[in-house]
Amino acid sequence: MGNFSKKKSHLALVEKTPQPPGKLGAAGQALWAHIQGGYDIRDCGGVELLMRACMEADRVAEMKGIIDEDGARIFVKGVPRDHPLIKHELAAQAFIVKTLRLLGVTDESVQALGRPPKDMGWTPGDDEDED
Repeated sequence: MGNFSKKKSHLALVEKTPQPPGKLGAAGQALWAHIQGGYDIRDCGGVELLMRACMEADRVAEMKGIIDEDGARIFVKGVPRDHPLIKHELAAQAFIVKTLRLLGVTDESVQALGRPPKDMGWTPGDDEDED
């Protein structure tokens, strides 16, 4: 008789969206879920890059909240100046964009390239004019 003992299964339950390796705020978690939902990044370098971008998304949200509360223009010794966090917010946003480019998630074409193909072949009514 054959050996019918149960063998260990090599199948594993796969999560739909991998969880971030660290704690993220609302903005970072939203970016993580959005990117992972479309690209399923699992390599260690890609996960680390995405995590850094998501951490910066949280920082951008925090800075934006402070700027919104204080106003984009503040007064220093009676002189109006741009809020000092604006340049840091812009730098963090640039970091996010550069990181997403490194991951290759910005390379997807929005629409098909080139012209649509010309109709080829027979269409109804073509053979009526031949006589």
